[in-house]
Amino acid sequence: MSETICSKCGHVGSSSDVKPEVEVERTKLPRRVMRDKIEFDNTYHPGVDGSDLVHEVHSMRVGERKLYPGAIPFTSIEISEARGNPKPLCHNCGWTTQQELDSGGYTSRLKVMYLRKNSAIWELGSNGPWMLKDEPNNGNSAWHTDYTAQQFLRKEKPNLPLVEMHKFGGPDDKFHFTIMARAKGSTIGTIWHTLTREQKNDVFQDLKHCVKEWRQITRPHMQRVDGSELRDPIIGNCDGRGCIKTGRDEEEWLENLTPAMRKGFLWLLWIRNNGSGADQCTRASWVEEVDEKVSQMKANFPRGGPYVLTHGDLHEENIFISDENEEKKFKVTAIIDWELAGFLPWWVEFFCSDLPDIMEILGDGQDIFHPGYSTEDLEKLWKTVSPVKDSWQDGGNHTFSSHKPDESNRWHRPPFCACKPYAQEYRDADLGLAPKHLDIFDVDSTDSEDDEKDDGWKKFPKQERSFLRWFNELNNYKSKKAGLDLDSPPLTIR
Repeated sequence: MSETICSKCGHVGSSSDVKPEVEVERTKLPRRVMRDKIEFDNTYHPGVDGSDLVHEVHSMRVGERKLYPGAIPFTSIEISEARGNPKPLCHNCGWTTQQELDSGGYTSRLKVMYLRKNSAIWELGSNGPWMLKDEPNNGNSAWHTDYTAQQFLRKEKPNLPLVEMHKFGGPDDKFHFTIMARAKGSTIGTIWHTLTREQKNDVFQDLKHCVKEWRQITRPHMQRVDGSELRDPIIGNCDGRGCIKTGRDEEEWLENLTPAMRKGFLWLLWIRNNGSGADQCTRASWVEEVDEKVSQMKANFPRGGPYVLTHGDLHEENIFISDENEEKKFKVTAIIDWELAGFLPWWVEFFCSDLPDIMEILGDGQDIFHPGYSTEDLEKLWKTVSPVKDSWQDGGNHTFSSHKPDESNRWHRPPFCACKPYAQEYRDADLGLAPKHLDIFDVDSTDSEDDEKDDGWKKFPKQERSFLRWFNELNNYKSKKAGLDLDSPPLTIR
């Protein structure tokens, strides 16, 4: 196996392709070496595997490992350069050549355990009781909503099982840091299959009580807990975080959903009837037909407040349970991930939740979310909601809409190091810019409309671009390139 030594740090990591040779121990060790030899304990060096280390006792190598190629010795000039002109070895933790030489055996107890774009959760000690959220200060961040919602619940319902949180950072700071307690126990999804029916019923009853508690909190309008606009977690939701804003009531919500609903129906008529070749009268009849259909769907949509506090993403991996209590009964110890929480119509929580194991064994969802309503009642209600949801998805999903920022800008990083040449990128979507979902947008480009060869490389093929231009005309949207005659032959540059 060839040796590969990092040109930046001069070190070969234990997880790289280069391994020290294994040598069978044959030499009888001196008495003092045998007397003082101990095994490596990684309690204070989490993540370090003792079998990867070359062990010396009184400067005598013991065990089966030889020194790593290129690790030592360093010349005094190399050591002086590394300390006097330190180079970064890790752009995330800031570890430098100087610290590597002077660390004296330090191992960080902070480890990244979860990533989401430009945010992360760090573990403070291996399986320790605390974690650290590191995130940009962006009001549209899901984690921002999570913290705000949980703080609100602590005041309104102090007995709800939530994890302890402490946030650091002012409103004008670019970043916020949140110390949060690790949830105690295990998720329902992890241990549900190990519980007896009696234990499952204990969990069911406790969860039912928790949901009832937060559903007692209501508001006269749809909104987030801080009063700001709420993003749609159930219908206008193509990226998992809510693309469309709900407005204050169902009328505003439906109005925000309408452009994509119309687009979805019109697109189906376009592709089935050769829309590019259809005359104006034919297209006008399509618009009339679609608008009548959309109006009927909106009229059938359920209405009425007050709006109840809704978790918005309740499933078996964000509910923690444990029997470590005085009664020795399994109870809910923490409900996490309040990212989509807000005040929504009474029926939304049931259709946003995913608790199949609980419902299958112990009862229907209405037992938790809507006492007094039957399964038939909720199925009947969903028949008025699902057409709106399906039609919006046809016209508003991420393949038929535009998002800003759209990751058109990317900055590629240099390799992490020579021996591990992994290189990632930074994207414009991770620069703290507020996300936007657009159902009506400028689809024009300077690409040739006659270049069928490259059509597959475009987000919207030629037929879709033609339809989207017509749809823009219906909505009085004027392209920024309206002055270009995109249907004329391309110019030839000589």
